[in-house]
Amino acid sequence: MNPYPLGEHEERFEPKNDLKLPKLEEKLALQSQAPQEATLSSFVDSVSTTAFHNSDAITDSCYPGTRTQLLAGLDKWASTNVIGGENPYIVWLTGIAGSGKTAIMQTFAERASERVSASFFFCRSDARRNDTKYLLPTLLYQLYHSVPHPQKSRILSSVPLFPLVRNRPLSEQFDILVLNPLRDLFESGHFSDPESRPVIIIDGLDECLDQEKQLEVMDMLFHAIKAGVPFQFLLSSRPDPRIQSVVSAQSPGSAMCQIVLDDTRQNDLDIRLFLEQRMHECRTTHPFRKYLPPDLPSDKDIDHLVYMSSRLFIFASTAMRYIESPRDLPATRLANILGLYADGDQPHAQLDALYAHILQTTSNSAQLLRILALIALSNNRLPISIIAATLQIPPRECEGFLLEIPSLVSVCNQDKLSYINMRHTSLLDFLRDRSRSQEYGIRISDYNAQIIQASTRFVIRK
Repeated sequence: MNPYPLGEHEERFEPKNDLKLPKLEEKLALQSQAPQEATLSSFVDSVSTTAFHNSDAITDSCYPGTRTQLLAGLDKWASTNVIGGENPYIVWLTGIAGSGKTAIMQTFAERASERVSASFFFCRSDARRNDTKYLLPTLLYQLYHSVPHPQKSRILSSVPLFPLVRNRPLSEQFDILVLNPLRDLFESGHFSDPESRPVIIIDGLDECLDQEKQLEVMDMLFHAIKAGVPFQFLLSSRPDPRIQSVVSAQSPGSAMCQIVLDDTRQNDLDIRLFLEQRMHECRTTHPFRKYLPPDLPSDKDIDHLVYMSSRLFIFASTAMRYIESPRDLPATRLANILGLYADGDQPHAQLDALYAHILQTTSNSAQLLRILALIALSNNRLPISIIAATLQIPPRECEGFLLEIPSLVSVCNQDKLSYINMRHTSLLDFLRDRSRSQEYGIRISDYNAQIIQASTRFVIRK
């Protein structure tokens, strides 16, 4: 019997650190000589700070009171005295788009901040988070802050090797940049204490654009385990038979367990709790609360919303953001959602209907789709100013269109620029698949010239 219950659907396979970029940059600068400056700069430029779990770009987290059993199991796994056997080196969290994987990973990172030494949150719409060339530099950058001083110096001494290995397989990069500098700590048992043993989080592996590189990440993890590296890895992705085949072929002993988020009754219970509490907050804080019926929503309304969610948290959270909008009466918006008709029995059918309804109710859906297309189809994270210039509209007008759909996107500021974050990648899936999005679908062939123009502006500005 497994004493560490990580989830109801578990398959076994047989064999907040204070991350301050300037601190490491200062030490790199002190150690660098003139010939090394380009090398050190190259390494720092390969660190993706937006991929950190405590980055402003990572906003998902579990609603209080939800996912409690799963999170407790992960807490216990991270704090166990011995890894291996019943306590796997790798926990692989899988679930379809919208099932809440990133929220779980982020919440765990917040709860176990003293144990999470490094993290990388992939995101297909961010060029610095959808490519594995940023993975090891970013992880190493964070690990630097969690090791004793002698090993800090050794990590720094390995940095000049980075340009020589950056195009090598990830397993070889891992040996040179991580294993060799920390070998003394591994062999001395420094990490045998769970309080000092690093937990590494890699979220959304499927959002790496190169599928072969996804498999290379898996090879790196199993290589690290076979080399005796006493790290624990928490990994998440959508179900992928190619990743599954690597797991089945390479997983030694009890190196990994898989947690499947789909199809558990607990999902329905958590979604119900989320909906009930958010609707209660809406009744007490909404600007039009005095016009709301005291029995809104009814038990029947909640039942139907849970059913429509199809056990996908993204439907419930998107629906609530739409209902809570101060632009309209919550009762009207709730009725709009309850009246949606989804054609098809796929898990995302109800979500597609919700996305289509939200886009349909905007003042200029055609212009809005042009904006969303540049975000969805570009490999770069484009600021609003570049999107507006490419589409030849004022930036304020561009941002105004986006403010009509706060349930789907958010606008954030970084380095004095405004960027658009899609709240969930399932919106990208919806827009790119015309069989799902119908008239709201986008094709790359329709936007090739604009994507090239926007990318050119982006490179010039950098």
